[in-house]
Amino acid sequence: GRKAGCLVFAVMYSLSALSTRSSSLTTLVAGRVLGGTATSLLFSAPEAWFVGEHQSKGYSGSLLGGAFELAYFGDGIMAILAGKIAGLVARRKGDKGAWLCGPSSPFE
Repeated sequence: GRKAGCLVFAVMYSLSALSTRSSSLTTLVAGRVLGGTATSLLFSAPEAWFVGEHQSKGYSGSLLGGAFELAYFGDGIMAILAGKIAGLVARRKGDKGAWLCGPSSPFE
């Protein structure tokens, strides 16, 4: 169910990311379809899994709201930090600097 949805997301999105290394139009299109489907799962499966586990353990509903509040706050902080780091790299390496430090940079 929910856990499987999260795992399927991870596999589909990984395959989508790997497809960007291809020069084949068919592979690129398939990667985009996988990425779109995976993104749909991303916005539903982890939260559904979390709520299901929360309810199965018998925790209070007020704890659930607090956990989501903390998670969304953390998402915002991480986005700000990622932007600051990207800006720092861009200032040091130029406009294309952030791309030079990405996970696929060893393959370029």
